Amino acid sequence: SGAGTYERHWLQDRPNAGVIRDAHSLYLETLAELGPIALALLVATLAVPLAVAVRARRRALVPTAAAAYVAYVVHASADWDWEMTVVTVAALLTGAAILAAGRSEQTRPLRPRVRFALLAGVVALGGFAFVGLMGNYALSESREAEGSGDLAYAEEQARTAIRWAPWSPEPWEALAAVHFERNDLPAARAALLHAIRKDRGDWALWYDLGVASTGAAKKRAYEQAAR
Repeated sequence: SGAGTYERHWLQDRPNAGVIRDAHSLYLETLAELGPIALALLVATLAVPLAVAVRARRRALVPTAAAAYVAYVVHASADWDWEMTVVTVAALLTGAAILAAGRSEQTRPLRPRVRFALLAGVVALGGFAFVGLMGNYALSESREAEGSGDLAYAEEQARTAIRWAPWSPEPWEALAAVHFERNDLPAARAALLHAIRKDRGDWALWYDLGVASTGAAKKRAYEQAAR
């Protein structure tokens, strides 16, 4: 159903009225949202430190690090605290320690071209992470300011988030919230229409559009939210 859409998938097909944002299993949520290929990639990536740990099991502290890593990998199948940064970062560092301990003493240095390619990949990933960080920071600032009543700053940060994350509907949703607080329904409607163009499957956007609309447009928006 797409990355980050498990809650939406649940709402459409749930067997009861419970509200669930995430599956309690990292693996099942990955399968539900991104499909079997993504699940295979995830499992293969997480299995690398385990394979190295088996080979390097006689080295100091490798069994202990492997035990901690296994605890994370197994627990991720039954609960969602893998989403907590401190938990996953600790597990990834443990896995990195296993990889470092399992290195062969005869490892040859990388060729300059390979080093350059790896460095370019790291820089690209770092740039992508930086853009995401700035967009999320501005979005968080906007929501916090809107909650505290500082609507001017909330609008400024929402527009900043739009510039950093032009693909995301969330900054437009935050901007609409500011316009709602000002009782500027036409501006809120315009912002929500921008958000809906980026994500037509979010029922909450359609519902808010109904709040900001009148007449037949209100009815159509509510019908779409219900659908």
